[in-house]
Amino acid sequence: MRGINQQMANNTHLGYLAEETVSEPFVGGASGVSASQPAIGWSVKDRSAIQERYLRDTLPVRLGGLAANLSRIKSFAVHDASRDAVESLIDESKYFIEWTAAEAEVEVSAELVGLQVQLARWQCQWAQIWLDPVRRRQVAEASGVWSKRVLELSGLLRTSAAPV
Repeated sequence: MRGINQQMANNTHLGYLAEETVSEPFVGGASGVSASQPAIGWSVKDRSAIQERYLRDTLPVRLGGLAANLSRIKSFAVHDASRDAVESLIDESKYFIEWTAAEAEVEVSAELVGLQVQLARWQCQWAQIWLDPVRRRQVAEASGVWSKRVLELSGLLRTSAAPV
């Protein structure tokens, strides 16, 4: 299990950018964000570097990274100071789906697209969701459910992960 957790921990912005030459450190989304750090948007250069690095991983590892992001959303959503971090994780997760769904089997892609639509809905209503503790708790709970489902889809928890 430790190996899986390490693979998933490496599957973050900062993990992807560590191999690239980037003039400024990227802060936003994934494990590089703390409640006290403001999230900043992705520049096109950042997004291209992240995408290039992300696509080097196998499909199961990419899905594991998406599951980790969703789990971070669940964890961070309960902290008032994490609004920008959660918003950045939502945005990053939408990109991870965009970059992954086309390579997955049709059934998996359909579930990922459904998740992407849900993330987009949350993003559009983010200011209102964040101010409403009940809605924010619902987002956290739904993110946890989605995280478990995406991890199941990844196959990383099986002893020998077959391609998805």
